[in-house]
Amino acid sequence: MPIEVERHVLVPASGHELLRLLWITALTRRRRDHLLRRSAWRRHHQRRAAQAHRRWNNLTAATA
Repeated sequence: MPIEVERHVLVPASGHELLRLLWITALTRRRRDHLLRRSAWRRHHQRRAAQAHRRWNNLTAATA
């Protein structure tokens, strides 16, 4: 199930991503905040890329 963060829908976190997020909790606050924002940004853009790939595949399948 997708997660909404600041009006953005993210792909679900993978096992590796969950381990990374757990590791982040041991860092300094400034570094932790940066990495958490980057994680949300990356997952948001992964979702956008997946949607774009699906649209492209549907478009090319319809013309074939």
